[in-house]
Parts: sequence; C-alpha cells; structure tokens
Amino acid sequence: MKLPVLLKNIQTSLTITLHPTEFQSHSVADCIKQAVEKYQYLYQALPSLTLHLQQDFMFWGEDAVLSHLILNLLDNTRVHAGPNVAVSIAIKENKIYYKDNGPGISPLHLPYIFHRFYSTTGSLGLGLNYAKKALQAFQGDIICKTQTAPCVDTYTSFIITLPPHSPEA
Repeated sequence: MKLPVLLKNIQTSLTITLHPTEFQSHSVADCIKQAVEKYQYLYQALPSLTLHLQQDFMFWGEDAVLSHLILNLLDNTRVHAGPNVAVSIAIKENKIYYKDNGPGISPLHLPYIFHRFYSTTGSLGLGLNYAKKALQAFQGDIICKTQTAPCVDTYTSFIITLPPHSPEA
C-alpha cells in the first residue's frame, strides 16, 4: 500500500467521526466506480474484475467513505490473494456483494477480522474495523463469508448492507 493511502487509513480509522447531519444521498454504483478508478491509479492493475451495477440504489451517508471501503476490500484482495485473483462486485436490492476466488480466510482468523489492529500480514489492521464502524454509522453493516482449502472452490465474500434512501425523503 502506498504511503498516502496508509496514512489516510490510519487517520480515518483512529478518528471515526461521521456526522449524520452532514450525510447526503449518494449512488452506490458511483462509489464503486470511484473506488475502482482510484485502485487503477494506485496500482496500475486490477484483478480480473466483473461489475454488476445495474441495480444501483441511493444510500444516506458519505460517498468518499463508501468508496474508501470498496478500495480497502480491493487492496486486501491484492495483498492476501495475489494479482491473478478474480473479483466480482454486484449490487442487488440494498446490498453490495463483493467476492474473490482467492484462498479464503482461515476459520482461526475469521472471528477477528473486524477487530481494530487485527492483522495476519503485519499491517496496522485498521481497514475492516473502519469499514464496520462506518457502515454502522450509515445504519448498515458488513459481514464476511469464506471457504478455504481443502474445498475446491475457495473464496472470500463480503456482503455490505445499506438502507436505501429515496432522494425525495
């Protein structure tokens, strides 16, 4: 991870101060596209990426925060699964489905991945903790499902739930 991104992760993770009075309505698909563009800028390469964004919806929160969360998932995939992994991101109803075909997360580590400072790679372990807290501030959530070896089809999947927001509301 490049230093500016790392420093931004540290700053935002240690000071989660989201103000609901400053939230606005944003397109989930636009946030995903922004994260993908930023990832391409930082790393000049993407894993095999499939986007299914046709069922876009509006959410109430901060677009930069959601984009950052998607960017963090892409970066975690790069670090833990390597450059040749396939990733799919889909929107369905009020959820974002993020899935990669990497080696999966060990059942020993899975219960702790959203804990602050928990890391298996020597990183600061802030990204998924920040994701969880930020999504809860948006009245949403994130969960992880994974399948590891000896299963043939290994994967890691994150399901992000956001309450839909009507711009007229």
